[in-house]
Amino acid sequence: MCSSDLEFRINDYLTEYEKKTEELLNSVVFKGHGIDHDYIKTTFTTWQITIDKIASDERYGKLALKILNVMAYVGHENINREIFLSLAEGDEGMLKRTVRLLVNYSMIEGQQKQTLLSIHKLVQKVIKLKLKAQKYEEVVIRTAFTTLKENYPYGEGKDTLKNVAKKRQLLSHLEAFLSHIEGWEVGEREDKQKLEPNYITSVLIWLADGYSNLGDPLKKKELLERALPIQEKHYGPDHFEVATTLNNLGNAYGNLGDPLKMKELLERALGIKEKHYGPDHFEVAATLNNLGSAYADLGDPLKMKEFLERALPIQEKHYGPVHLEVARTLVNLGFAYGYFGDPLKMKELLERALPIQEKHYG
Repeated sequence: MCSSDLEFRINDYLTEYEKKTEELLNSVVFKGHGIDHDYIKTTFTTWQITIDKIASDERYGKLALKILNVMAYVGHENINREIFLSLAEGDEGMLKRTVRLLVNYSMIEGQQKQTLLSIHKLVQKVIKLKLKAQKYEEVVIRTAFTTLKENYPYGEGKDTLKNVAKKRQLLSHLEAFLSHIEGWEVGEREDKQKLEPNYITSVLIWLADGYSNLGDPLKKKELLERALPIQEKHYGPDHFEVATTLNNLGNAYGNLGDPLKMKELLERALGIKEKHYGPDHFEVAATLNNLGSAYADLGDPLKMKEFLERALPIQEKHYGPVHLEVARTLVNLGFAYGYFGDPLKMKELLERALPIQEKHYG
Protein backbone atom coordinates (compact mmCIF):
# COMPACT_ATOMS: atom_id res chain seq x y z
CA MET A 1 0.00 0.00 0.00
CA CYS A 2 1.42 3.44 -0.94
CA SER A 3 1.62 6.27 1.59
CA SER A 4 -1.10 8.29 -0.16
CA ASP A 5 -3.55 5.35 0.10
CA LEU A 6 -2.72 4.90 3.76
CA GLU A 7 -3.16 8.62 4.39
CA PHE A 8 -6.53 8.51 2.63
CA ARG A 9 -7.73 5.59 4.77
CA ILE A 10 -6.60 7.24 7.99
CA ASN A 11 -8.30 10.50 7.04
CA ASP A 12 -11.42 8.55 6.10
CA TYR A 13 -11.40 6.82 9.50
CA LEU A 14 -10.89 10.11 11.40
CA THR A 15 -13.80 11.69 9.53
CA GLU A 16 -15.99 8.72 10.43
CA TYR A 17 -14.75 8.87 14.05
CA GLU A 18 -15.70 12.55 14.40
CA LYS A 19 -19.10 11.86 12.91
CA LYS A 20 -19.81 8.93 15.27
CA THR A 21 -18.60 10.91 18.29
CA GLU A 22 -21.00 13.72 17.48
CA GLU A 23 -23.84 11.22 17.02
CA LEU A 24 -22.95 9.62 20.36
CA LEU A 25 -22.98 12.88 22.30
CA ASN A 26 -26.40 13.73 20.86
CA SER A 27 -27.84 10.22 21.29
CA VAL A 28 -30.04 8.82 24.04
CA VAL A 29 -27.46 6.15 24.82
CA PHE A 30 -25.56 8.28 27.32
CA LYS A 31 -28.42 10.49 28.48
CA GLY A 32 -29.52 9.69 31.98
CA HIS A 33 -26.53 7.39 32.66
CA GLY A 34 -24.10 10.01 33.95
CA ILE A 35 -21.42 8.74 31.58
CA ASP A 36 -19.00 11.49 30.66
CA HIS A 37 -15.67 9.71 30.87
CA ASP A 38 -13.62 10.38 27.72
CA TYR A 39 -12.28 6.79 27.66
CA ILE A 40 -15.78 5.31 27.61
CA LYS A 41 -16.87 7.76 24.91
CA THR A 42 -13.82 6.83 22.85
CA THR A 43 -14.56 3.13 23.34
CA PHE A 44 -18.16 3.62 22.30
CA THR A 45 -17.28 5.59 19.18
CA THR A 46 -14.65 3.07 18.10
CA TRP A 47 -17.09 0.24 18.86
CA GLN A 48 -19.83 1.83 16.74
CA ILE A 49 -17.55 2.27 13.73
CA THR A 50 -16.45 -1.37 14.03
CA ILE A 51 -20.02 -2.60 14.47
CA ASP A 52 -21.04 -0.83 11.26
CA LYS A 53 -18.20 -2.58 9.44
CA ILE A 54 -19.19 -5.98 10.82
CA ALA A 55 -22.85 -5.40 9.97
CA SER A 56 -21.91 -4.66 6.37
CA ASP A 57 -20.56 -8.22 5.96
CA GLU A 58 -23.34 -9.86 3.94
CA ARG A 59 -22.47 -13.46 4.86
CA TYR A 60 -21.58 -13.30 8.55
CA GLY A 61 -22.53 -9.84 9.80
CA LYS A 62 -26.00 -10.67 11.09
CA LEU A 63 -24.86 -13.76 13.03
CA ALA A 64 -21.77 -11.92 14.33
CA LEU A 65 -23.89 -9.16 15.88
CA LYS A 66 -26.28 -11.71 17.40
CA ILE A 67 -23.37 -13.56 19.04
CA LEU A 68 -21.81 -10.31 20.23
CA ASN A 69 -25.10 -9.21 21.80
CA VAL A 70 -25.51 -12.50 23.68
CA MET A 71 -21.91 -12.25 24.90
CA ALA A 72 -22.82 -9.00 26.65
CA TYR A 73 -25.11 -10.95 29.01
CA VAL A 74 -22.83 -13.81 30.06
CA GLY A 75 -19.44 -13.91 31.79
CA HIS A 76 -16.69 -11.97 30.04
CA GLU A 77 -14.22 -14.87 29.69
CA ASN A 78 -14.02 -18.64 29.09
CA ILE A 79 -17.04 -18.61 26.78
CA ASN A 80 -17.16 -21.86 24.82
CA ARG A 81 -17.76 -21.14 21.15
CA GLU A 82 -20.02 -24.19 20.88
CA ILE A 83 -22.78 -22.57 22.93
CA PHE A 84 -23.53 -20.38 19.90
CA LEU A 85 -23.97 -23.32 17.54
CA SER A 86 -27.77 -23.08 17.66
CA LEU A 87 -27.55 -19.40 16.63
CA ALA A 88 -25.71 -20.61 13.53
CA GLU A 89 -28.48 -23.20 12.96
CA GLY A 90 -26.00 -26.00 13.63
CA ASP A 91 -23.57 -24.91 10.91
CA GLU A 92 -20.19 -25.28 12.64
CA GLY A 93 -18.24 -23.94 9.68
CA MET A 94 -20.32 -20.78 9.58
CA LEU A 95 -19.91 -20.37 13.35
CA LYS A 96 -16.11 -20.64 13.10
CA ARG A 97 -15.92 -18.09 10.29
CA THR A 98 -18.23 -15.70 12.13
CA VAL A 99 -16.17 -15.91 15.30
CA ARG A 100 -13.03 -15.30 13.23
CA LEU A 101 -14.66 -12.15 11.86
CA LEU A 102 -15.28 -10.85 15.39
CA VAL A 103 -11.73 -11.72 16.44
CA ASN A 104 -10.25 -10.05 13.37
CA TYR A 105 -12.11 -6.86 14.24
CA SER A 106 -10.84 -7.17 17.85
CA MET A 107 -14.36 -7.17 19.26
CA ILE A 108 -13.58 -10.41 21.09
CA GLU A 109 -10.51 -12.52 21.80
CA GLY A 110 -10.10 -16.22 21.06
CA GLN A 111 -7.89 -18.85 22.66
CA GLN A 112 -7.29 -22.52 21.84
CA LYS A 113 -8.00 -22.14 18.12
CA GLN A 114 -10.80 -19.70 18.96
CA THR A 115 -12.82 -22.32 20.84
CA LEU A 116 -12.68 -20.29 24.07
CA LEU A 117 -13.75 -16.68 23.72
CA SER A 118 -13.60 -13.56 25.87
CA ILE A 119 -15.00 -10.04 25.64
CA HIS A 120 -13.94 -6.89 27.47
CA LYS A 121 -16.27 -5.82 30.28
CA LEU A 122 -16.41 -2.29 28.91
CA VAL A 123 -17.53 -3.60 25.52
CA GLN A 124 -20.27 -5.56 27.30
CA LYS A 125 -21.40 -2.37 29.02
CA VAL A 126 -21.45 -0.39 25.79
CA ILE A 127 -23.48 -3.10 24.01
CA LYS A 128 -26.07 -3.14 26.80
CA LEU A 129 -26.38 0.65 26.78
CA LYS A 130 -26.93 0.63 23.04
CA LEU A 131 -29.49 -2.19 23.19
CA LYS A 132 -31.38 -0.39 25.95
CA ALA A 133 -31.44 2.84 23.94
CA GLN A 134 -32.76 0.92 20.93
CA LYS A 135 -35.38 -0.85 23.12
CA TYR A 136 -33.98 -4.14 21.86
CA GLU A 137 -32.69 -5.42 25.19
CA GLU A 138 -35.57 -7.79 25.89
CA VAL A 139 -35.11 -9.60 22.57
CA VAL A 140 -31.40 -10.18 23.28
CA ILE A 141 -32.07 -11.31 26.86
CA ARG A 142 -34.55 -13.89 25.57
CA THR A 143 -31.98 -15.10 23.04
CA ALA A 144 -29.29 -15.33 25.73
CA PHE A 145 -31.64 -17.26 28.02
CA THR A 146 -32.55 -19.71 25.25
CA THR A 147 -28.86 -20.17 24.40
CA LEU A 148 -28.02 -21.04 28.02
CA LYS A 149 -31.06 -23.30 28.32
CA GLU A 150 -30.12 -25.25 25.19
CA ASN A 151 -26.59 -25.77 26.48
CA TYR A 152 -27.11 -26.49 30.17
CA PRO A 153 -27.61 -30.27 30.65
CA TYR A 154 -30.34 -30.18 33.30
CA GLY A 155 -32.63 -33.09 34.11
CA GLU A 156 -32.83 -36.76 34.94
CA GLY A 157 -29.85 -38.78 33.75
CA LYS A 158 -27.77 -35.69 32.93
CA ASP A 159 -25.14 -36.15 35.64
CA THR A 160 -22.50 -37.84 33.48
CA LEU A 161 -18.86 -36.83 33.86
CA LYS A 162 -18.99 -35.01 30.53
CA ASN A 163 -22.11 -33.08 31.53
CA VAL A 164 -20.78 -32.21 34.99
CA ALA A 165 -17.73 -30.66 33.31
CA LYS A 166 -20.04 -28.73 30.99
CA LYS A 167 -22.12 -27.51 33.93
CA ARG A 168 -18.98 -26.34 35.73
CA GLN A 169 -17.95 -24.33 32.66
CA LEU A 170 -21.39 -22.70 32.39
CA LEU A 171 -21.83 -21.76 36.07
CA SER A 172 -20.04 -18.40 35.79
CA HIS A 173 -22.14 -17.52 32.73
CA LEU A 174 -25.38 -18.42 34.49
CA GLU A 175 -24.36 -16.25 37.44
CA ALA A 176 -23.50 -13.34 35.14
CA PHE A 177 -26.80 -13.69 33.28
CA LEU A 178 -28.71 -13.83 36.56
CA SER A 179 -27.00 -10.64 37.71
CA HIS A 180 -27.97 -8.92 34.45
CA ILE A 181 -31.64 -9.89 34.51
CA GLU A 182 -32.13 -9.18 38.21
CA GLY A 183 -31.04 -5.61 37.49
CA TRP A 184 -33.00 -5.39 34.25
CA GLU A 185 -35.44 -2.49 34.20
CA VAL A 186 -38.49 -3.92 32.45
CA GLY A 187 -41.10 -1.35 31.57
CA GLU A 188 -44.32 -3.30 31.81
CA ARG A 189 -45.52 -4.84 35.07
CA GLU A 190 -46.66 -7.96 33.24
CA ASP A 191 -43.16 -8.43 31.83
CA LYS A 192 -41.67 -8.20 35.32
CA GLN A 193 -44.05 -10.91 36.51
CA LYS A 194 -43.06 -13.14 33.59
CA LEU A 195 -39.38 -12.52 34.24
CA GLU A 196 -39.33 -14.16 37.67
CA PRO A 197 -40.79 -17.63 36.95
CA ASN A 198 -39.56 -17.93 33.38
CA TYR A 199 -36.02 -16.67 33.74
CA ILE A 200 -34.90 -16.10 37.32
CA THR A 201 -36.21 -19.34 38.84
CA SER A 202 -34.89 -21.40 35.94
CA VAL A 203 -31.39 -19.98 36.30
CA LEU A 204 -31.48 -20.34 40.09
CA ILE A 205 -32.46 -24.00 39.73
CA TRP A 206 -29.77 -24.69 37.11
CA LEU A 207 -27.17 -23.05 39.35
CA ALA A 208 -28.35 -25.12 42.33
CA ASP A 209 -28.04 -28.26 40.21
CA GLY A 210 -24.53 -27.31 39.12
CA TYR A 211 -23.34 -26.59 42.65
CA SER A 212 -24.89 -29.85 43.80
CA ASN A 213 -22.76 -31.71 41.24
CA LEU A 214 -19.73 -29.85 42.57
CA GLY A 215 -20.49 -31.06 46.09
CA ASP A 216 -21.63 -27.71 47.52
CA PRO A 217 -24.97 -28.36 49.29
CA LEU A 218 -24.85 -25.01 51.12
CA LYS A 219 -24.80 -23.06 47.84
CA LYS A 220 -27.50 -25.37 46.50
CA LYS A 221 -29.66 -24.65 49.55
CA GLU A 222 -29.19 -20.88 49.25
CA LEU A 223 -30.14 -20.85 45.56
CA LEU A 224 -33.22 -23.06 46.00
CA GLU A 225 -34.40 -20.97 48.95
CA ARG A 226 -34.34 -17.99 46.62
CA ALA A 227 -36.26 -19.88 43.94
CA LEU A 228 -38.94 -21.43 46.18
CA PRO A 229 -40.87 -18.27 47.24
CA ILE A 230 -40.89 -17.03 43.63
CA GLN A 231 -42.44 -20.31 42.48
CA GLU A 232 -44.96 -20.31 45.33
CA LYS A 233 -45.92 -16.73 44.46
CA HIS A 234 -46.43 -17.36 40.74
CA TYR A 235 -47.63 -20.99 40.67
CA GLY A 236 -49.25 -21.42 44.07
CA PRO A 237 -47.98 -23.58 46.97
CA ASP A 238 -49.28 -26.88 45.55
CA HIS A 239 -47.76 -26.74 42.06
CA PHE A 240 -45.61 -29.65 40.83
CA GLU A 241 -42.71 -27.26 40.11
CA VAL A 242 -42.84 -26.25 43.77
CA ALA A 243 -42.74 -29.94 44.72
CA THR A 244 -39.58 -30.49 42.65
CA THR A 245 -37.84 -27.59 44.38
CA LEU A 246 -39.01 -28.80 47.80
CA ASN A 247 -37.60 -32.24 47.00
CA ASN A 248 -34.21 -30.86 45.93
CA LEU A 249 -34.09 -28.44 48.86
CA GLY A 250 -34.86 -31.30 51.23
CA ASN A 251 -31.92 -33.25 49.83
CA ALA A 252 -29.67 -30.22 50.34
CA TYR A 253 -30.67 -30.06 54.01
CA GLY A 254 -30.01 -33.78 54.29
CA ASN A 255 -26.51 -33.32 52.89
CA LEU A 256 -25.98 -30.53 55.40
CA GLY A 257 -26.86 -32.85 58.28
CA ASP A 258 -30.41 -31.68 59.02
CA PRO A 259 -32.65 -34.74 58.45
CA LEU A 260 -35.56 -33.18 60.37
CA LYS A 261 -35.79 -30.23 57.96
CA MET A 262 -35.22 -32.66 55.11
CA LYS A 263 -38.19 -34.76 56.24
CA GLU A 264 -40.42 -31.68 56.60
CA LEU A 265 -39.71 -30.47 53.06
CA LEU A 266 -39.98 -33.93 51.49
CA GLU A 267 -43.32 -34.61 53.15
CA ARG A 268 -44.65 -31.38 51.64
CA ALA A 269 -43.28 -32.45 48.25
CA LEU A 270 -44.77 -35.93 48.53
CA GLY A 271 -48.29 -34.64 49.15
CA ILE A 272 -48.12 -32.36 46.10
CA LYS A 273 -46.67 -35.05 43.84
CA GLU A 274 -49.22 -37.69 44.86
CA LYS A 275 -52.01 -35.22 44.14
CA HIS A 276 -50.54 -34.10 40.80
CA TYR A 277 -49.13 -37.37 39.41
CA GLY A 278 -51.02 -40.06 41.32
CA PRO A 279 -49.55 -42.45 43.92
CA ASP A 280 -47.76 -44.78 41.46
CA HIS A 281 -45.70 -42.26 39.48
CA PHE A 282 -41.89 -42.43 39.31
CA GLU A 283 -41.68 -38.83 40.55
CA VAL A 284 -43.50 -39.98 43.69
CA ALA A 285 -41.08 -42.89 44.02
CA ALA A 286 -38.10 -40.50 43.93
CA THR A 287 -39.47 -38.57 46.92
CA LEU A 288 -40.36 -41.79 48.74
CA ASN A 289 -36.73 -42.86 48.33
CA ASN A 290 -35.47 -39.56 49.71
CA LEU A 291 -37.86 -39.80 52.65
CA GLY A 292 -36.48 -43.24 53.36
CA SER A 293 -33.02 -41.68 53.64
CA ALA A 294 -34.33 -38.95 55.94
CA TYR A 295 -35.92 -41.46 58.29
CA ALA A 296 -32.73 -43.55 58.25
CA ASP A 297 -30.78 -40.50 59.42
CA LEU A 298 -33.44 -39.86 62.05
CA GLY A 299 -32.94 -43.38 63.40
CA ASP A 300 -36.31 -44.76 62.29
CA PRO A 301 -35.58 -47.86 60.13
CA LEU A 302 -39.23 -48.95 60.24
CA LYS A 303 -40.34 -45.78 58.42
CA MET A 304 -37.34 -46.09 56.10
CA LYS A 305 -38.38 -49.61 55.13
CA GLU A 306 -42.01 -48.54 54.67
CA PHE A 307 -41.15 -45.76 52.19
CA LEU A 308 -38.60 -47.84 50.26
CA GLU A 309 -41.01 -50.75 49.87
CA ARG A 310 -43.53 -48.33 48.37
CA ALA A 311 -40.92 -46.91 46.02
CA LEU A 312 -39.42 -50.18 44.72
CA PRO A 313 -42.34 -51.57 42.65
CA ILE A 314 -43.00 -48.14 41.13
CA GLN A 315 -39.38 -47.89 39.99
CA GLU A 316 -39.32 -51.45 38.67
CA LYS A 317 -42.42 -50.71 36.61
CA HIS A 318 -41.09 -47.39 35.29
CA TYR A 319 -37.39 -48.17 34.75
CA GLY A 320 -37.41 -51.95 34.46
CA PRO A 321 -36.02 -54.42 37.04
CA VAL A 322 -32.33 -53.94 36.17
CA HIS A 323 -32.05 -50.14 36.27
CA LEU A 324 -29.49 -48.36 38.46
CA GLU A 325 -32.23 -46.49 40.36
CA VAL A 326 -33.78 -49.86 41.23
CA ALA A 327 -30.37 -51.10 42.43
CA ARG A 328 -29.99 -48.08 44.73
CA THR A 329 -33.36 -48.76 46.32
CA LEU A 330 -32.54 -52.45 46.69
CA VAL A 331 -29.32 -51.57 48.53
CA ASN A 332 -31.03 -49.12 50.90
CA LEU A 333 -33.88 -51.52 51.51
CA GLY A 334 -31.36 -54.27 52.21
CA PHE A 335 -29.76 -52.14 54.90
CA ALA A 336 -33.21 -51.43 56.38
CA TYR A 337 -33.78 -55.16 56.77
CA GLY A 338 -30.32 -55.43 58.29
CA TYR A 339 -31.40 -52.97 60.99
CA PHE A 340 -34.25 -55.34 61.86
CA GLY A 341 -31.96 -58.32 62.22
CA ASP A 342 -33.03 -60.02 59.00
CA PRO A 343 -29.70 -60.73 57.25
CA LEU A 344 -31.30 -63.31 54.94
CA LYS A 345 -33.63 -60.72 53.36
CA MET A 346 -30.77 -58.21 53.33
CA LYS A 347 -28.59 -60.73 51.45
CA GLU A 348 -31.37 -61.43 48.94
CA LEU A 349 -31.84 -57.72 48.13
CA LEU A 350 -28.12 -56.96 47.88
CA GLU A 351 -27.57 -59.96 45.60
CA ARG A 352 -30.22 -58.53 43.29
CA ALA A 353 -28.51 -55.12 43.33
CA LEU A 354 -24.95 -56.35 42.74
CA PRO A 355 -25.17 -57.50 39.08
CA ILE A 356 -27.03 -54.30 38.15
CA GLN A 357 -24.25 -52.21 39.65
CA GLU A 358 -21.53 -54.36 38.08
CA LYS A 359 -23.12 -53.90 34.67
CA HIS A 360 -23.45 -50.15 35.12
CA TYR A 361 -20.13 -49.33 36.80
CA GLY A 362 -18.00 -52.31 35.76
